Amino acid sequence: MQLSLETPSDLLKGLQILRSVGEAIPAGGILKAVAGIGIVVLETAETIRANKKECSDIAKRAAQDILMLTSQLTSNSDKDAPLSDDLRDRLEGYLQVLQEVSLTVTRLSTESRLKRTLRSASIQEDAKDCLNKLNEAYQAYVLQFSIATDTKLTALVREMRSLNSKLELTIAMNRDEPDEA
Repeated sequence: MQLSLETPSDLLKGLQILRSVGEAIPAGGILKAVAGIGIVVLETAETIRANKKECSDIAKRAAQDILMLTSQLTSNSDKDAPLSDDLRDRLEGYLQVLQEVSLTVTRLSTESRLKRTLRSASIQEDAKDCLNKLNEAYQAYVLQFSIATDTKLTALVREMRSLNSKLELTIAMNRDEPDEA
């Protein structure tokens, strides 16, 4: 019976069997050691592959958001309703976080293969940090946007009530005056 060693999981199983065989035979120390090294290399390669995919996904998300925000911040096509200063500040803060994350992901993806292999756990932590930064920045933006919207709507309602009461007062005063006609 021949083992099919075409996928990483099959290779890993084969190496684990080889290590078990090395443990079972009296002079199998070298066999066990070689299999152990192979297992470590395969696990590290799989971690790197997962990290690369995750970094690619983060970079794609950040790039899409950066392009969208940059076009919104630089576009003057909507002259009837320009962005308010506080909204522009919030968007620029979010854009800054996106750019920092993009730089981190770019740095991680351009490291040499040997450096990535040696730092695979660190890269995974950096990728998770980037995702956390993106999520925190977005949540902060949403919260700030909600507060600013509530504040502006409250001020608008207050002004509308003030105008309404002034209008009612003017109408009441006009009723009391005799018609000149």
